[in-house]
Amino acid sequence: MEDVLKRLLEAESRAEVLIKEADAERDRLVQEARAEARTMEERFAASLPALRASFLFSECGRTRWQSLQAESNWLGDAGMLFLLAFQGL
Repeated sequence: MEDVLKRLLEAESRAEVLIKEADAERDRLVQEARAEARTMEERFAASLPALRASFLFSECGRTRWQSLQAESNWLGDAGMLFLLAFQGL
């Protein structure tokens, strides 16, 4: 009976070690995933000016820009303020 209890206690000790290792591994993976997500968000944010520029220089962007210019002429100063805000995007 004493051997059985001793083996059970040893098994419990090994299980606790495995649980601690698994918890540490999980924490490490979560931290890696967070760091990777931050890096990807930073890359995306850094690429936004180029994306905006490519849109503005595309045919669709030129057409939209011309349309905004025409609207600003019709709207007056408020339209020009909008155009300036759009241009800064």
